[in-house]
Amino acid sequence: MELGINFINNMESLWVKVLRSKYKATECIPNILSSSSCSYIWWSLKSVWKHIQGKMSWKVVTGREVKFWTDSWFRGLGPLSEYCTVPQPTFPNATVYTMVTPECDWNWSCFIGELPYQIIHLLVESCPPLESEGRYICYWKAAKSGGVIKFSIRILG
Repeated sequence: MELGINFINNMESLWVKVLRSKYKATECIPNILSSSSCSYIWWSLKSVWKHIQGKMSWKVVTGREVKFWTDSWFRGLGPLSEYCTVPQPTFPNATVYTMVTPECDWNWSCFIGELPYQIIHLLVESCPPLESEGRYICYWKAAKSGGVIKFSIRILG
């Protein structure tokens, strides 16, 4: 598991750059790790990747890397796609950052009709991520009960 967390958090490390380049893993958290013939490290990542994705959570700072709909980033609710009230959101691949206006408010027109009132109310109560605060913090969720362990951290300005 630590290998997977480091693969996400240490994108400037040489070994991560080599793997990402070789296996064309361009997103911060690739959805699928695939390759028919691969290195032992890549094979190890592939074997635990679904588990890593399922236990990953983010504290969003700017939201440039964190997916609004598919990443677990908001108040421990899991992916917001699980609450979507339409078959597919208008902007399914949007990052949290793209859902914020230049005035640092939520861009309500992007998702107002796609989330239930309860979730919208929680968003109203929360501040959108700010560009000046860094990038993101990755957490490893210990249990469904809401326990969170800070496993590895990356904050960049």
